[in-house]
Amino acid sequence: MGITGVLSNYPIVKENETLYAINRLASLASTGIFAILPMVVCYSAVKRYGGNSVLGMVVGAIMLDSSLANAYSAASGTVHVKVIHLFGLPIEMVGFQGGILVALMIGFVVAKLDIYFNKVVPNSVKLLLAPLFTVFLSTLLSFTVVGPVGRILSHGLTSRLVWSAENLGFVGYALFAGVQQLLVITGLHHIIGAAEAQLLADTKHNFINPLMSVALIG
Repeated sequence: MGITGVLSNYPIVKENETLYAINRLASLASTGIFAILPMVVCYSAVKRYGGNSVLGMVVGAIMLDSSLANAYSAASGTVHVKVIHLFGLPIEMVGFQGGILVALMIGFVVAKLDIYFNKVVPNSVKLLLAPLFTVFLSTLLSFTVVGPVGRILSHGLTSRLVWSAENLGFVGYALFAGVQQLLVITGLHHIIGAAEAQLLADTKHNFINPLMSVALIG
């Protein structure tokens, strides 16, 4: 990102095809991962929680399936969102682009389901049925429980952080920086990474990292 950010400031980069190509490739290398970030997070979370990380990648891919309405487009109202009904329960067919917290939550679910089914399914059919049950139930829970709850938490977390920055000013910044190292001691600081990713996904800005840097320097 630093390379493409610097190169983009020079007119010669646009005029010279080789420099333009380098800049374009640098841009692709820096931003490509964000298109599938929830899948990567889900993969990593399942691995961390002791499940089959490949199943995490599978469920993460389902979260971003091309047949689903893009989450950003759905939020802006530029795409029609199809709704299906499961026993009368409406389920919106919307992807989870930018859904970092959702990916973390569903990663936990995938891991626990994988561990459970590998214990209870007979060895003779485990290779087939254990991952089948895990993936299907994880998909079901993603769109009925985990996804909706995760979206509420994600937007709530982001809106509260943005509110504190906009309304509390230096007091809000000082409070956050002041307790940040205490959060590290308790282990609760791991959620900050998710909050940063969610901020970037929702607002394209991250004011948390500078505050953490100030806390560390202090």
